[in-house]
Amino acid sequence: MQQKLLVSILILFLASSAFGQNEIPEESSENNAGQPQTESTDLVRLGRLEAEQYHQKALSEEVKASDVVWLEVQYPDSDVSNQVLSLQKLPRTAIPQGAVLLLHDKEQHADWPYLIHPLRTQLPDSGWYTLSVNLPSDILREVPKRTLPNKAMDTVQLSAALKQQLNSVARISSKEGLPQEALKSNTDDSEQGAVETTETEVVDKQDKEPVDIDLAAVKNEVSLIPYPVRAGAHIQAAMDHLARTGYQNIIIVAYRSAANLALNYIQSRAASITESGFALVMIDPILQPEFQEDLSLALGEGFKAPILDVVNGANLQSREFALERKSGAVVAKVNRYIQVSLIADDLGGFQKSLLRRIRFWMEKYAPGMIVKGR
Repeated sequence: MQQKLLVSILILFLASSAFGQNEIPEESSENNAGQPQTESTDLVRLGRLEAEQYHQKALSEEVKASDVVWLEVQYPDSDVSNQVLSLQKLPRTAIPQGAVLLLHDKEQHADWPYLIHPLRTQLPDSGWYTLSVNLPSDILREVPKRTLPNKAMDTVQLSAALKQQLNSVARISSKEGLPQEALKSNTDDSEQGAVETTETEVVDKQDKEPVDIDLAAVKNEVSLIPYPVRAGAHIQAAMDHLARTGYQNIIIVAYRSAANLALNYIQSRAASITESGFALVMIDPILQPEFQEDLSLALGEGFKAPILDVVNGANLQSREFALERKSGAVVAKVNRYIQVSLIADDLGGFQKSLLRRIRFWMEKYAPGMIVKGR
């Protein structure tokens, strides 16, 4: 009995030694930077949140819990719904004026320190409900290629080297009194079991989906959806939230590239937008060439709602583009288009000046309306 136990232990030891030659080497600490560490030295594949979800969750923990609003967003041609962070501030006056939807520039977030945070936190002092929605990232991160081989089976394959070592053990064991036929029978049974297990697994693989899912090999279908489409879904979800809240007077304030997204949103709705209940503020806008050269492509002709175009007077190219947009507004017969120039900088004085200008313009051209249930 002891001899049989000794032989079994030797077989397992030799098998593990043979497989040890094919072990996956440990990755360097540089490649493992930022990855969770486990007590085991075996390579473990771990799933994690997408970068956008991770950043949104981190941002939600940095602001007041009462500011956080999670919007349910589903992109076109996608069956997966996404949780999108938006930040709200309730009006701090007895008579609310309406709602302001804030759209940040590319690769920023809903509480960006420059302009977005001051606007979303200070406009409520004038009676405005603010909602700043997180827009998706425009940087497509490619899924890393698979470096590990596909999992084939869980059984031990007897290589020629391993068989030779086992035969050596058999001869030693035979000399010690263990019958050679018994060891040969055990070896043959092991080989036959390995073959049967392999055939069974091949059949199972044909009938069932693989169990070993490689997260690195799964393509992110969301990243294949164009940025304007994803961003438009975020804006639509935010507008639906404002409608459910009951606000009838909605102002979209878009910073730089977000102005292009705002015009995309307006494009299919321009004919139904009236002169009251909606307004657009563009801050140092960056528009696609079609809209930059001809605003009528986005607004149609005779657009009635008020538009404020804030130009960065410190930038020569911004001033040149502003002249094109102003001419385009005249050609498109935009009734209530106003363009102002401010010297933009990173100082707090400019942000305060811009805030006052936007607040006074909204009070004059987009006055508050009745809010349901208030």
